[in-house]
Amino acid sequence: MVTRNSGRFSPELLFTSRGNHSLRFVYGGLEFYEPLTVRQPLTVWMKTVLGLQPPDRAIVDESVLLGGTLIDATGSPVRSHTITLSDGDTVLGTVTTDSRGVFELPVTFRTPGIHTVQAQFERADFYERSAAQGDIPVFMPTSITCWQPAKVGHFC
Repeated sequence: MVTRNSGRFSPELLFTSRGNHSLRFVYGGLEFYEPLTVRQPLTVWMKTVLGLQPPDRAIVDESVLLGGTLIDATGSPVRSHTITLSDGDTVLGTVTTDSRGVFELPVTFRTPGIHTVQAQFERADFYERSAAQGDIPVFMPTSITCWQPAKVGHFC
């Protein structure tokens, strides 16, 4: 590597693993410049992608399954990490990803309407934070009660 006129250099580095690394820069010296070795710590964090697969719909007071996946920038599953699922300001629960990076949480909504569910993975073990959200329409259960009137031929 050659320095610029200012004495600076810009290496392009590719890290294949996340975590704490130690860079070592060695200058061999030249004419009246002494040789120099410098060590520089560097922490490498890997990006993550959190996918949320909410159900198409839900019914008040009936359990539905919220699920999704957590993968890293290479597409590999992020195993054994905590995902927090919320409905607005209400935490629905926390779950741990399995060996495939998959998580699932059964939830029950108590009110009808459009519920915006958020999934969050907080920064951990040199993995970057990521989040996802989805809307779930929640409906009131509907039933029809049929009774037979006294007149013959009239039905519900």
